[in-house]
Amino acid sequence: MEKKIFKSGFVSLIGRTNVGKSTLLNMLVGEKIAAMANKVQTTRTAIKGIVNRENSQIIFIDTPRNPQTKNQTKQNNGRNII
Repeated sequence: MEKKIFKSGFVSLIGRTNVGKSTLLNMLVGEKIAAMANKVQTTRTAIKGIVNRENSQIIFIDTPRNPQTKNQTKQNNGRNII
């Protein structure tokens, strides 16, 4: 008898405002769960979308914005923490 392995994981969608994170989440989940608009800061709280498959589960998290500013990125010794 073959033992099935179930795997699960989290994926955070992070990035600058108005780059399509919510659109990507909707496409990956296959349903419209996140609002989309041309207006900046449409997503104000983190939105979670779950994709279930036979032997796996993926939890997507759409973040409201990238919390780091340009100055904070420069202060990290030139390392980009995004």
